Amino acid sequence: MHAEPEPNLERINLTNLVTECLAESIADFEEKNLAVHIEETVPVFACADKEMVIRIIQNLIRNCVAHSDGDIEVQIWTTQNAVISFRNHVKNASELDVNWIFERFYTANKAKSRTTGLGLSIVRFLAEQLGGSTSASIEDGFLKIKVELPDANADCNPAAFED
Repeated sequence: MHAEPEPNLERINLTNLVTECLAESIADFEEKNLAVHIEETVPVFACADKEMVIRIIQNLIRNCVAHSDGDIEVQIWTTQNAVISFRNHVKNASELDVNWIFERFYTANKAKSRTTGLGLSIVRFLAEQLGGSTSASIEDGFLKIKVELPDANADCNPAAFED
């Protein structure tokens, strides 16, 4: 068993990070004929480990590219936390069990054994490491995955705020 790395908490611009990761994935979206719609918003800041958040965003993008059969909607906003939401239409939405979607090797359709793999379980693990949470819901054939991270106004590493 190995020790988990300590998150390096700093104030990060979540809006910029999501936008950068989406831009890096344009070829993947185009290959699958997927359009991405990101809602323009004021910059949202989180208190988090930048590398861990990049991994979360990349895994959310990979999940959309692998399983979406329509456009992808991305939203970033602030409640008491910083929130990232990915929403996309999925085939056979009725076969998905949102209570299990973050489990390792969860398979929606046992016959085809199309697994969501480790991607979403890593998203949950990293979000929890950072003091955040994950949730998923299905409505009208759309899968929505939300990741909440501590807002930058939370108790963050003071050194990160020094210019």
